[in-house]
Amino acid sequence: MIAYASSWMKCWHPDVFCSALLNAQPIGFYAPAQIVRDAQQHGVEVRPVCINESRWDCTLEPRGVDDGRLAVRLGLRMVKGLGNAEAARLISCRSNQPYVSVDDVWRRAAIPSAALVELAEADAFVRQRPGSAKGVMFMTIEDETGVANLVIWQGVFEKNRRVVLGAGLIGVRGKVQREGEAIHIVAQHLTDLSAELASVGSRDASFPLPHGRGDAFHHGSPTADPRDMPKARNLVDPYGHIDEIRVRTRDFR
Repeated sequence: MIAYASSWMKCWHPDVFCSALLNAQPIGFYAPAQIVRDAQQHGVEVRPVCINESRWDCTLEPRGVDDGRLAVRLGLRMVKGLGNAEAARLISCRSNQPYVSVDDVWRRAAIPSAALVELAEADAFVRQRPGSAKGVMFMTIEDETGVANLVIWQGVFEKNRRVVLGAGLIGVRGKVQREGEAIHIVAQHLTDLSAELASVGSRDASFPLPHGRGDAFHHGSPTADPRDMPKARNLVDPYGHIDEIRVRTRDFR
């Protein structure tokens, strides 16, 4: 009977079936990725984890299409390593208005930096366009030096739509803004560097990095570094100069 009911639900309501299975994890046999992939193959729209839309459990959302089906929004429970307490603070602090940046999440929800990293790795911040942001898109970019918040104004987004939505590796040129420990980059131009990813595994050498003219480590210094010069040794006589030693005489008469 249970097998029949499950088969009927999957056939006629695959969106509900997918959401229920994900919320019942861990159930052992099928991993969440397999459940999502199977649902997508059966026409279910699965939406990613989002800091402004996701709740703890996976939920169902309207699709804007009158076909009797709903979209599955992945819940925060799907973010590996994210605790229920951090997710609860994230949800409760966005009740008045949606988050607009990583820094906004950190300040308002007061969740630890480790939780922010877990959300970023789950793409919960990437390509966010909150309704209150007036068309501004927010992305999280990362390189070997750390994480930064990328702000893309609507005009820049329209000019670089293909790069923003389709590139696997993005190069950004823009203006850097710093607020405490948070770093924001207001994008002015974006470049699709996806082709560079194909050669990563076959490179024998590291990526060449440009160095400024003031980088004395790579270009050398025109003058000798005083730190490399031998230091003079100052020998100190603890008794002072021999000529200055005075011996007190004693009269034995």
